[in-house]
Amino acid sequence: MRWPKGVAVAAALVAGPAVAGEWQPLEGEALRDALTARTLVERGKAWPLTGAERTWGFLQDGRVLTDLPGRRAPEWRAWQVEGVAMCLSAPVLCGKVERHVRGLDLRITWDDGRVVIMRYVDLR
Repeated sequence: MRWPKGVAVAAALVAGPAVAGEWQPLEGEALRDALTARTLVERGKAWPLTGAERTWGFLQDGRVLTDLPGRRAPEWRAWQVEGVAMCLSAPVLCGKVERHVRGLDLRITWDDGRVVIMRYVDLR
């Protein structure tokens, strides 16, 4: 069965970068450097319909500010690197982080099985 061109293009745009070998695991100091004083945007599953993007601002002092416009007030949490994982506080949630070979995207696989892709927006 052949998919119409529009469907194939739409699927590629929604999926984003996902080919095996294009993601490099980060840990320790490399992971800390990838997050410290950086701003990333996470597009949720509903993004194509709502345009809602969650912004993550990782501060050098170990705090992170997450903001999802229109949903609720921004949240402050603590973050830290624990070996091969980045962990958030209250409630504790850890995830393994990988960087796309182009360097623009991070993929986090949370302990609860969710996978999110975030894009740098601070142009550092």
